[in-house]
Amino acid sequence: MTSALNVMQQAYMVGRTADFPLGAVDMQDVRCFLLETSSERVVQAISKVFASYPLLQFCIAGDNQSFANKKYQSIESNLLRATSQVTVGEIEDLAQQRIENFISKPFDVHDALWRIALDELTFVETGNQKSLVTFSFNGLLLDGFAISRIIAEVLKCAMTGEFRPSLAIINTFQNQSLSITDETNWPLYFRGVESVIQLPWSSNLETIMWTQRKRVSLRIEKNLFEAVHKCVMPYGVFSNSAYLFAILKALSNLNGRETPFVISIPTSKNSANKQLGNHSAFLPVVYHVKNSSLLEELRTLQDNILGMLASAADGMNAIQYLSKQLKTILPLPVAFTNGLLWDIHESIAGVVYLGGTTETPQLALDIRLSHLNHKTILLELDYAVASLSEEIVQSIAKQIVINLKWLANKDNLTELPMVPVQADVIKKGETSISYAQAIFENIYTDAMMTKPALASQERMITYSDLGKYVAQASNILGQYNIDKGDVVAIALPKCFEYVYYALASLFAGVVWFPLDNAAPIERMVYQLRNAKARGVICDIAQIDAETIKNKLDITIIDSSSIQLCADVVQPRLNLLPEKSPSCYLYTSGTTGLPKCVALNNTAINNTIKQTIQEWHLNSEDKIFSATPFYHDMSLFDILATFTVGATLIVPEKENSKDPFLWSSLLQKYEVTIWVSVPAIVDMLLMAADFKSLQSLRLLAQGGDYIREKTLRMLRSYNLSLTLYSLGGPTETTIWSIWHKIDIDKDIVRYGSIPYGVALSGNNYYILDEQNGECDVGELGRIAMSGINLSNGYIVDGELRCEDYKDIELRGKYQKVYVASDMGKLSPAGLIIFEGREEGYFKIKGVRVSAKEIENAVLMLDFIEQCVAVELQDDDLSYAELGVAYTLIDEEFIHIGPDDLINALNTYLPESHIPTRWLRVNSMPLTANSKIDRQHIRKLMKASDYSSQETDDVELNLQQIGEANPGISLDKAFYEKFLSEMQGSTVTNVANDNEDKHILGIATEHEQRVWFLHERDPLSLMASINVSFHLVGNLILIRFISSINALYDGLSSFNLAFFVDEDGVLRREHRDYKQDEVIFLLKANTLEEAKT
Repeated sequence: MTSALNVMQQAYMVGRTADFPLGAVDMQDVRCFLLETSSERVVQAISKVFASYPLLQFCIAGDNQSFANKKYQSIESNLLRATSQVTVGEIEDLAQQRIENFISKPFDVHDALWRIALDELTFVETGNQKSLVTFSFNGLLLDGFAISRIIAEVLKCAMTGEFRPSLAIINTFQNQSLSITDETNWPLYFRGVESVIQLPWSSNLETIMWTQRKRVSLRIEKNLFEAVHKCVMPYGVFSNSAYLFAILKALSNLNGRETPFVISIPTSKNSANKQLGNHSAFLPVVYHVKNSSLLEELRTLQDNILGMLASAADGMNAIQYLSKQLKTILPLPVAFTNGLLWDIHESIAGVVYLGGTTETPQLALDIRLSHLNHKTILLELDYAVASLSEEIVQSIAKQIVINLKWLANKDNLTELPMVPVQADVIKKGETSISYAQAIFENIYTDAMMTKPALASQERMITYSDLGKYVAQASNILGQYNIDKGDVVAIALPKCFEYVYYALASLFAGVVWFPLDNAAPIERMVYQLRNAKARGVICDIAQIDAETIKNKLDITIIDSSSIQLCADVVQPRLNLLPEKSPSCYLYTSGTTGLPKCVALNNTAINNTIKQTIQEWHLNSEDKIFSATPFYHDMSLFDILATFTVGATLIVPEKENSKDPFLWSSLLQKYEVTIWVSVPAIVDMLLMAADFKSLQSLRLLAQGGDYIREKTLRMLRSYNLSLTLYSLGGPTETTIWSIWHKIDIDKDIVRYGSIPYGVALSGNNYYILDEQNGECDVGELGRIAMSGINLSNGYIVDGELRCEDYKDIELRGKYQKVYVASDMGKLSPAGLIIFEGREEGYFKIKGVRVSAKEIENAVLMLDFIEQCVAVELQDDDLSYAELGVAYTLIDEEFIHIGPDDLINALNTYLPESHIPTRWLRVNSMPLTANSKIDRQHIRKLMKASDYSSQETDDVELNLQQIGEANPGISLDKAFYEKFLSEMQGSTVTNVANDNEDKHILGIATEHEQRVWFLHERDPLSLMASINVSFHLVGNLILIRFISSINALYDGLSSFNLAFFVDEDGVLRREHRDYKQDEVIFLLKANTLEEAKT
């Protein structure tokens, strides 16, 4: 049996696709309950209730135009069941997890249009058992009233065993074609409406495709609604009209009180007829503040609604008209659902409502009223995360309550309405500098004075002292006449002083940017000259300040001049305009020259505030500063920490790169938050032990490929650790896309960790070569637009935007940054990172993915890391595929290219098998701690990698310079001979004073052994003694020769280790004499050998 979909259901079928803004979601209602009964009783209740309503066996037919009856073998087979042991404190988190599982997972509409998750819970504290039931109903099948009634009947049956069907049983759908009596009424009704409701949208709603839905919920005493009812009923105004008025009034505060706007209100006959099904429609409600009495406003609103109901007004017809009038496909992004006639959530003893979420295609905000119990009303606001900030939604909820209280206290509705007190509503633009204001208030508020602000291995300072140091830094900037709008560089290592000057610059409106104080002086000169910096803050004992001053007209500020003064005057907060460049960051440029990205406070604030909310950061957190200060992630470390009044842990100066120091600081200060690039996380794991990671509650990685192995190791140390992936180029401000990692789910579903979804206010696109959007699953370039987009690049002191494109996307021209990253869009709306453009090669005419090759090589048990690169060979007509790799352990050093090729034949076709191989001791990194693929290519080209190891590679930047005599380093930099002058990891520089060759950074295993030796020097001091008991016909001299041959065959006999100036353990090659390495002693008996 089939029944055609009505017009509204057909519209929802179209709207749920990814082709429409605010789409790629189902119209669904998710609710979660805790029951004091067994899961078996719940199953019996569900089976009994659902069997009584045949309509629940309907699904969408294959033609997507009608319903079909699908018989289930058993209702129970469609339940998602689980068994868990939990504490009382974990219940809400588990409930939220179940809700999110349904919200994030689309329905298969050709199967059941309902889903139920049932958890059988055993409480750790008492051993008592309860049931957690999470319902999800698709709105194509049932409306809100019918959903509430079915849930109520299931709950009652589960708790009492009682059930009697209360809804009229129908097996077919009634498809009435509604039409307004006179369509010419719409132009009159919508007169004066010139735009979609103008809330403080995070971005253009038509550019938001898929986004998460979240809920803000308030509990309101029922007597407030009763008071409103008593106030309006004597005037012939229904209480529901007054409730709607309170909501419209709250929305008008943000839309603009003089500007008319329209929202939708769903209607249904089911609550009156007590029928099961979906007989819902909706009406457009216009609100326009006029200079009339409150009573007139209420009556006008009520009359309009009653008139549309009486004339059977067709909301679909209205929306078509309004779309044409406003020239938009989203004319009604806000709705109000009045559920006060629905069943009460907690209608029976032993049932606790734990929350839920609704999502509807093309809705950005859905406001709902319903009964929690007999004493409490729920005000629930479900919103699209990318459309509104949580702060805005909370302010709307608060204003609705204020408006209800205002109505309840009105003595005379015939008076001209007074404007009710406004909640702390965040107006458009106000949030852009709130992080800076929050930092300022935290530093200079008495309540924070004694709280630790900064801590390192040697010192700790309070917020009181931080305020004094920042004030002193502000004074020093003033002494050098560096004022608002000027540009200053901070060239300091990891230290507190960097923080002082960064905050002082922020408060004074000085544009500041970090420099790597260890970078070549020519690179620093270029960066300072390009940014037109008026001053540079540095430690003149550690930097060649004279060279800088000789080449540039610039003020040198010695960081050591800052002193703690008790009577220093608090600085004045003098922030730059919200959209003006406020901070510069240098990043790698495709041309070989660093690019200077100009960030603004609006974009910075968006990332900081959303991350604080998403991660629940608070003043009790201890945030570790692992990232170098010249990397964009470090902005989060500093600014987020002091925004929430937390403590920043900084490994200072010469030991800032020591992972063993990191490990000890994590344990000493009980660090809770860690954010860095993956390479730094790998360094931490090399040195960390179980105890040092126990305090972490969240660890986020971004900027490079995140290894599954790293994630699993982190989880093995800390089972409760929350993991995030972060992304976005520097041009999109700190990070602009993220993903909460579920290792098993992500690897199974996507094959790797997804790039994720955009932060609210931003949009990510996958573009083809013509800058059109790619289809789902199609590979393209990743592009981004929105609030996080930086201002552009600083070139010779001027702002330029040539790398930003104006592209027509989704019907409108948008300013877009197109990255060199490649990706695709998953059906669930997540961006999947697929490498960078250079990560896709053409090998003998075959398109090959670097990621695919690397994943295959990593499947070999003895491989630790690998990087695939394309190698152009002038002697060949095609490029070759090369792989550089590190081994898990030295015991696999004998494995050669032939072994690797043979092993890969299991995983890759012949066209994808690398032909060139290079074993390295460790992967070379860029200054930003990312794997340096360019340097790997140089190493592979400079080495005969078919027969030699990295021991024989001689390549460094100085040689490049020497190869071009007569060209100064400064000029060579400009002419790109030195690329970006980033130091190499594998250098193999010959030393005239010692007979040794530096091979590179020690392996993980070697560093662990070294660390153990540092802890217990006696543990590894002794030589390794081996006794051989020789029997049989053996030529002794041949045996001795074989032992001595070990010296010639194993390079490890000539390895030595040392710690360099940066505290990094490195390997070196030394030509030891044979008798310094191997000692042979003959013993006549076994007992003699033992001694």
